[in-house]
Amino acid sequence: MVKNFKKHFEKSVNENPYLMMLVLRTTPLENGYSPAELLMGRKLRTNLPMAKKSLMPKIPEAEDIRRKELEYGTIKRNIMTSIIELKTFKNLNLDKTSGLLTKDPMGG
Repeated sequence: MVKNFKKHFEKSVNENPYLMMLVLRTTPLENGYSPAELLMGRKLRTNLPMAKKSLMPKIPEAEDIRRKELEYGTIKRNIMTSIIELKTFKNLNLDKTSGLLTKDPMGG
């Protein structure tokens, strides 16, 4: 989060830094809610058009947030497991005659 803030802040030095902070606070997290929504229980008004109904206070359900965070963690863990498996099989070759996997002696 700090890294994102610094990167965006450096880009917006010549522009309005408050607008940049508003954009960061209204960008949804992995759980589907923005930091401002979690803090204030409603969406913040931005320069993008939106329905007035969505600006009404609505406290997100804690169970819903927890479920979405667990779902995000599961997806991320599955992706990392797949990447590790791909790295494991990176140096293997398929022998076309026998159909067996053989280790690449050159390592690449």
